[in-house]
Amino acid sequence: MEIRECAALALEAGQMAVFAWHIPTDTVIGDPMFCRLFQVETPLASEDVFKLIHPEDLAGLRQAIRRTHDLDEDYDATFRVDRADGSTIWIGGRGRVIERGNDGAPLRMVGVNWDMTRSKEQEERVSHLVREMNHRVNNSFALMKAMLYLGGETYSDVSDFVDTLSAQIHALSTANLLVADVFLHQPTASQHIGLETVVRKVLHDLTQDADDPRIEIEIGRTMAVKPQDITPLTMILYELATNAAKNSILGEADGTLEVIVASLESGRAYVQWIERLDRPRERSEDQAALNEGALDGFILEHCLAKMNATLVQNEATATGFSFIFEFDAETSFSPDAL
Repeated sequence: MEIRECAALALEAGQMAVFAWHIPTDTVIGDPMFCRLFQVETPLASEDVFKLIHPEDLAGLRQAIRRTHDLDEDYDATFRVDRADGSTIWIGGRGRVIERGNDGAPLRMVGVNWDMTRSKEQEERVSHLVREMNHRVNNSFALMKAMLYLGGETYSDVSDFVDTLSAQIHALSTANLLVADVFLHQPTASQHIGLETVVRKVLHDLTQDADDPRIEIEIGRTMAVKPQDITPLTMILYELATNAAKNSILGEADGTLEVIVASLESGRAYVQWIERLDRPRERSEDQAALNEGALDGFILEHCLAKMNATLVQNEATATGFSFIFEFDAETSFSPDAL
């Protein structure tokens, strides 16, 4: 196979477009890939190409080409192209002057272009994730500091405090992983995550059994959680699960846990956490609802406020416990994207 054919095959395999610019006549010609990439037909004048460049990138592109012409540097640029069909894509370009006149003036320039839209979008998602996670880490440290202070004021049993704090650190870790997945893998950084995904993730982490017969999850309608609500919602669910592990069916007691998520006419999500014991609790102190004055109450109150959620019920009896709240959720999204 000839060297020229090998080069052509390599360009095609790499989805590379090729162009050549005859500078004295200002004539640009390109291969079929170039025409598809820019949505043009060649030959055409260079200004017809420059007209397609996004206004914010045009000056930088012209400067890069000017340095190639004047300083004999290889041309290397990244820019956006506003195409005829209304789409905007990111394009990478490399090239060089291959012929000059006796006076050193550039006569011919050749180069390649390629579509780098997906890599730029991924780069933006990563950048957005870094900013988001930095914000979340700072908030997490502030929240843990508050929990440590309040725990020292309200807990007499160190082991109980350690259990609660450990669960919430785990909750923060889980929430951050869920958020990272959203920003890295969804088409846009504003994409939401399924409410069912959050609920099942928390319960699986606590029970290590996706099919625990004691637990029933009922999701009435496909709904999603806003990215900013993932952390407080996860912390609420972890606190409820930790409480159930200490005093109810996720611990030594026999019974069932029912988690019901419904959609209200207002568009808000209605979450019911209902524990039912097979026999009454033996200790009266285990019947108390989550205490507003203690750390568990602080966590729930803080997280409900962060979500602009409404507490509907927080009630414990000898044979059960129910915690019900509602918050704004998104109902018009594609579950396949999550």
